[in-house]
Amino acid sequence: MYSQIPIIPNLNYNNFGDSINSVIKLLKLEDKNSLIVKINRTPNTVSYESKYIVYQNDGKILKFKTIYKNIDNVTIKKIKVKKNTYRKYWDFLNANYSKINDLDVDSLNITTKPIHSKNISKLIVFHESSKVLEFIRGSESIYFGSENAETFIKENFPGYLMREKFMNVYNGFTKLYKENNLKQ
Repeated sequence: MYSQIPIIPNLNYNNFGDSINSVIKLLKLEDKNSLIVKINRTPNTVSYESKYIVYQNDGKILKFKTIYKNIDNVTIKKIKVKKNTYRKYWDFLNANYSKINDLDVDSLNITTKPIHSKNISKLIVFHESSKVLEFIRGSESIYFGSENAETFIKENFPGYLMREKFMNVYNGFTKLYKENNLKQ
């Protein structure tokens, strides 16, 4: 663990609410000003799951998984994090928060590109999923989502560089989430 408690970096939130975000209530967090990183991959099915990494103001790390079978059926699992891995989580966040702030939401889902002066090409992809990262703190949040990012990157479609940045951050948080999971 750190000799000093780490400080949650400032992110450029674009959604400001009047009340505490519902995710804080769903996860029953005591620290209402924790930073919550929601990692989501939405498949083309009714049931899906979300993963959460919670950076608390006291330096602790929490992890959760929610499984949605339908709107009224949500299962929440808390996953224990080893204390000796907290630093890894904080180091990753601090190394990547400027990349997060540099992400351009509007560039993550461009599906058309000009071919000639009047012709436009549109790429339509089926049977892939959306990748989502949402950063929540108190009543503030910022949401990044990209549909079929890998295909648009491979095809060098407009916005592919921003999609690459997004996928690097998304894959980093996903890898971090999967490491050192202890059932609780």
